[in-house]
Amino acid sequence: MAVKLYIKTSKPFTEKLVQATGVKDNITLGIKAYNNTEVEQVRKEFQTAIDTTKIARLIKELDLVKADSELSYDQIDRKIAELEVLIDEANATQMDILQGFYKSHILYIKNASLSIEDTEGKVTDLLIPDTRDAKPIESLWKDVDSCLVVLLDMYLDSPFFRDSLTQAVTESVFNISLKDSERKN
Repeated sequence: MAVKLYIKTSKPFTEKLVQATGVKDNITLGIKAYNNTEVEQVRKEFQTAIDTTKIARLIKELDLVKADSELSYDQIDRKIAELEVLIDEANATQMDILQGFYKSHILYIKNASLSIEDTEGKVTDLLIPDTRDAKPIESLWKDVDSCLVVLLDMYLDSPFFRDSLTQAVTESVFNISLKDSERKN
């Protein structure tokens, strides 16, 4: 087994504040940090995750079917239905791969402000200061790892946090600022 050497003052992660869009809530993410040699493999993984070639080909095939005057209306309807299912499946698969990419680079979440509603409808506030120290909650998660998974699913599903969270991961992992890139274009 090879021995790894690290700079003592550096951490294998970076913390990034993620601000919700349109509301005052925010969380802090602990995101894996990579050196220049490691980031190349991560870049290839990301390029695979964002590849929409299959979806584009299916959409092009759908357009061709719609324009095919040789087919009967029944054949067109059947082929359109088949292709729409394939497009939906390809979109869902790509979304799963992309969300898996983001999740794999987040080590912890700090300051998660939540609300729990019990079976009687009573709402209670819950603050998770750091998922690395989260206590088990029987009906939600059993340990710190499952707490992180549950929270990541929630935040990636939230329209208020999704864009900020994915942007923070991308900027941190690749050490770039997407806002600077947008300004240049």
